[in-house]
Amino acid sequence: MAGAYAAGTTSNSTDKFKYQVFLSFRGPDVRHHFLDILYSDLLESGFNVFKDNERLVLGRDIQANLFEAIEQSQLCIVTLSPTFAGSSWCLDELVKILESKDLPGHSVLPVFYHVEPTEVRHQNVEALRKLAMKVGEVNRWKIWKEALEKISRLRGLSLPDTNWREGLLVEKIVEKAREIIGPRQVMVPLEIFRPEPFVQQLSKWMEKGGSEIWNAKNYQRI
Repeated sequence: MAGAYAAGTTSNSTDKFKYQVFLSFRGPDVRHHFLDILYSDLLESGFNVFKDNERLVLGRDIQANLFEAIEQSQLCIVTLSPTFAGSSWCLDELVKILESKDLPGHSVLPVFYHVEPTEVRHQNVEALRKLAMKVGEVNRWKIWKEALEKISRLRGLSLPDTNWREGLLVEKIVEKAREIIGPRQVMVPLEIFRPEPFVQQLSKWMEKGGSEIWNAKNYQRI
């Protein structure tokens, strides 16, 4: 049965990416509210998104799985929350994301979630040292500190306090992702336009960011 096919088409360089968006976050801070809404809205807007608990491969080393996903993602959205720097896992992930940022086609979007960029930049050095000792790498705190300073200086989006609706922040993130990644084309056979409910559903998707509709049979714009 024929169905819709969605793919990024901004340039040939996008073909090498398995995912369009990788979400980096500290679970306890954001997972069950803000992050779930963001993930859902990105999917509804047509993005192929990697979120750890949704895409991890069973039986594989978790960190290796995550690092591979980072390398295969066009845009990494890093949600920097109040306890982000308290996780060695998140910090190592951040280091990898910033390393990948220097590769062709990769982008990073920091989201300052109830923290200011200056707070991220000026992390408690002693706390980072203790965390490094806890994981058995006494000098790793220097790498983490450098990564936090670097991400804090990148242009991003922020939710400075609870006076700003989280829903508005999600909208801005999706809009920015659209701007960075570019338009997505949807290739569909003309036959599927017959059922009215599907047309309505597709129209809603287009309003959320789908760019163009093509006839998959002869590749002509509709």
